[in-house]
Amino acid sequence: MNDDAAPAAVDPAAALRGEAQFALACGAMLLAAGFVLSCGLAVQALFTPDSGWPIAAVALGGPPILLGWAAWAYAAFRLDQAQALERGEVRAERSSPTQIVRSGVRLLGSSSRRMVGFFKR
Repeated sequence: MNDDAAPAAVDPAAALRGEAQFALACGAMLLAAGFVLSCGLAVQALFTPDSGWPIAAVALGGPPILLGWAAWAYAAFRLDQAQALERGEVRAERSSPTQIVRSGVRLLGSSSRRMVGFFKR
């Protein structure tokens, strides 16, 4: 094995796409876990007498759902960056939370954009 060999060049767009695919997979797992946990706790609170704290479904299922959504928003932002690199656009600015959230809204579709516009009024 030759230690003097230069490492293989990595395509930045491919690296961004790989990072986005990993974030999408993690986000999907978090969303699924949060949804199942929320539904299970809600059913338990509805049908079991003295089931304990009725807000547990939101308190325990909400954070994984929010983290999953944030992971998907981050993945959408990274995919946008990969597309810009492939088109030849160079983006020198660093990613800010606002840019990530905006790209996450784009990921959810046009109906969510209308909802965001409605709540900004």
